[in-house]
Amino acid sequence: LGRPLSGSTHARLELKYDRPVKLAALAVYEDPADPARYTDTFALFIRDARRGQWRQAGHVTGNRSPYNLFTFPAAEIDAITYLWLRSGDGHARIAELEGYSPAADLLE
Repeated sequence: LGRPLSGSTHARLELKYDRPVKLAALAVYEDPADPARYTDTFALFIRDARRGQWRQAGHVTGNRSPYNLFTFPAAEIDAITYLWLRSGDGHARIAELEGYSPAADLLE
């Protein structure tokens, strides 16, 4: 994501799907080699494709982990937003963002 523009208080990454996908969890990974560079404060939002409404999937304040997992009731999603709010060095970054289907769907 890079360094937010001078005076900005946040940075946003939005992922849009061509077709809705059924998700029940999101995982955010950061570079484990440098804990001082972890994003301190961020949130994830998902857009329910059927209702056209955004809802918060999870948030972290005071992050000290290279891996954060957020679970939520399964839904057909057509977009995900990662909202960066703060890090120790002022840069917005993530290494990887993964979405997971409900466990029952994986067993079928």
